[in-house]
Amino acid sequence: MKKVMIVDDNALAAEGIEKNIQWKELDAQVSIIQYNSRSALEAMKEIPVDLIISDIMMPEIDGFEFA
Repeated sequence: MKKVMIVDDNALAAEGIEKNIQWKELDAQVSIIQYNSRSALEAMKEIPVDLIISDIMMPEIDGFEFA
């Protein structure tokens, strides 16, 4: 099963992605949801993931820098 991280400074958007995609059908699970890039970088040190879904327009570190 693939591990997925969702990174978005809009909590409603991040939770919407988590709840509205049938992850089991894709053989995946959301392992981490973070609301800013800095905390996402720290979380990745603890829990490796296979896929990251990230917002592009975020404060401090945008999605392009994060990638």
